[in-house]
Amino acid sequence: MFYKAIKQGLIDPRSSVQIGIRTWNEDFLDMNVLGTDWVHANGTGAASAKALDIVLPVHITGRHPGSIPSSIMRLSLNALGSELFGENFSKCYVG
Repeated sequence: MFYKAIKQGLIDPRSSVQIGIRTWNEDFLDMNVLGTDWVHANGTGAASAKALDIVLPVHITGRHPGSIPSSIMRLSLNALGSELFGENFSKCYVG
């Protein structure tokens, strides 16, 4: 979760959504969270539809696992974002 960024006012949690997050805590600071259980139960189509209801344009961030080059991960996330959100997809960040 983006705890520090929300606390510093860099992210508006009411217009943001985290999809497929596996961690859970007591306070998501008003962030919209579609956990892995929700995504598995409802599907990726429902996840993208719900995300579009919450926020436009769409920005995707991903944590670089170290086992694949960041350029490949960025290409993969850009392809995913374009496929799921079409013209509403804006940017992809890989950290």
